[in-house]
Amino acid sequence: MKILLAIGMLLISSIAVGSADETNSRRRIVYPPGKPEPAPDLLTNFQITLSSKSGDKHSEVTLVTCAPQVALSSSLEEAQGPRPFTLLGTLREEGDLLQFDYKIQLTKASASLPAKESSYAGALRMKPGKPYEVIKGGDITYTLTITPERNG
Repeated sequence: MKILLAIGMLLISSIAVGSADETNSRRRIVYPPGKPEPAPDLLTNFQITLSSKSGDKHSEVTLVTCAPQVALSSSLEEAQGPRPFTLLGTLREEGDLLQFDYKIQLTKASASLPAKESSYAGALRMKPGKPYEVIKGGDITYTLTITPERNG
């Protein structure tokens, strides 16, 4: 009889613990196959700057974000005129460094020829605030800088 009573008490306590866990549990969003879960936001805002230098001409475009997924489409002024570009990337904080996986697509437009696209992809381990020359060709240099935003 004591054994049955002990088994009954264990069953009741496990049911009570199970129901307490279910009421405190968080619901998890399930994503369809092929669509990855979004990464959590970064701990701070980051200023991402892509700049070009062509001869004496310097141009830059800046984006501020705390999202790890980065997408920026604009144009940079160069000696030959505006150069449309798209920058796609994923930013992660890894200790004192940043890991930035990126793809840059540049478009060269000409009045007499069809637009020509060039694509570059890579990954950088970056010191925050340090400029990195990511593309260099002829007299044009493209530099990428990622800096934590300083609150005023």
